[in-house]
Amino acid sequence: MDLKEKVRSLPLTPGVYLMKDSLGHVIYVGKAKNLKNRVQSYFHNSNSHSPKVENLVRNIADLEYQLTDTEFEAFLLECKQISLYKPIFNKKMKTPRAYAYIQLQMNAKLPVMKVSDTQSMREGDLSFGPYNSRKAVERALDGLKEAYGIHSLGICTDPIAADRYQCILLEIQDILDGRDLNIMDKMAQRMQEASARFDFETAAKIRDHISAIRYLSKAGEAVAFAEANHNIAVVEAIGASSFKLFLIKGNKVLYRCKYHKNRDKVDLIMDKLQSQILKCFRKAQSDQSRKISREELDEAQIIYRYVTGKGRRSLVIRDEWLDGDVLPDFNKLFE
Repeated sequence: MDLKEKVRSLPLTPGVYLMKDSLGHVIYVGKAKNLKNRVQSYFHNSNSHSPKVENLVRNIADLEYQLTDTEFEAFLLECKQISLYKPIFNKKMKTPRAYAYIQLQMNAKLPVMKVSDTQSMREGDLSFGPYNSRKAVERALDGLKEAYGIHSLGICTDPIAADRYQCILLEIQDILDGRDLNIMDKMAQRMQEASARFDFETAAKIRDHISAIRYLSKAGEAVAFAEANHNIAVVEAIGASSFKLFLIKGNKVLYRCKYHKNRDKVDLIMDKLQSQILKCFRKAQSDQSRKISREELDEAQIIYRYVTGKGRRSLVIRDEWLDGDVLPDFNKLFE
């Protein structure tokens, strides 16, 4: 079957597509809620494509695809396949990504805030991350330094003592932890003031800083969520008569299974769900919280966005439920 015929015969379902060159090398991996529509878009309306997409299309000689039941699984599979094949066009077509950490060196003679490639293990240092966009990290720190009137090496626009600088870093720690984002309200006011005096360049700069700080906060939430190692049961509907159960611990999907409502009685389904949930999480109960590595970050963020998504049917399974006889109301997963 030639390439055009393969594209025409693609299903209208979620999945992952792997594009190959004439030598059979995987050059691009993508995901789609609707495989056929997404892949066809590369070969139609070529005038609207970017030069990077045009270059990719010129090099496509073949393609494969892998079906998934849900878009969530397509996201996870795409992440895994990109890690496996490291396709050249995934690197070219996406915003350059270099993993980065933020280090707050609190015990230095003059406390320092900086971007680093590694997590600091030095006593007294605070590390945040990993983040998968170094550019966004640097932009956010530029905005914070400007908002607080400090430079990267601890030199301030107005002379202040080292203890005052340390207090500023403690405030920045709260921002990076997502506990206090009041600084963004102040920055938003400065942005409005700049816009009111027609200084649109400054307003745009502050807007970009706010966006980058919000990125740090959201990324930090995903890492903290994964490291907390919650036991989570999620149900996703597949059409009118089926659903899929996902059992997630931290940043790993431990179990997934598709159920058909029209084949089993409701009571029988609930018994199956309850038994599987308790069995799976009791087995993994000894797993403690741990730090997320760079290699695990993308998957952790996918899971965090999925579990916390609007309208998601999920239930956190507490440890006391696994240890005792009192069980949660699993019907909440279907409300």
